[in-house]
Amino acid sequence: MGVIVKVPPEELTKEQLVNIYNLYREAYGVKYNYRDEIYLRGEGIELINNHEHLGYRPFMGAKFFAQPMKDKIDFWGYTIDYDQDEEASKFEKLVKNYFKDKI
Repeated sequence: MGVIVKVPPEELTKEQLVNIYNLYREAYGVKYNYRDEIYLRGEGIELINNHEHLGYRPFMGAKFFAQPMKDKIDFWGYTIDYDQDEEASKFEKLVKNYFKDKI
């Protein structure tokens, strides 16, 4: 289960991507690692801005995704250590709250 944000992929900012990733971390209990932000602000944002799929693995057993579409982006993720339905629902709520006017 993911959440679709009505933001054209080429308009997503580095800050927004990092903030969405931090919501993923919060929902799934993923610990902060400075390398995550370096990747997202570099190659990660470039992939999305260029309408390419982002599949970022913060560690084995976890993954954060962004699938750009024409004028929106679908975000989702998983970890093997958590209840996927509960955590996915939490992630969806957090992202919807963050992008209140773009859902």
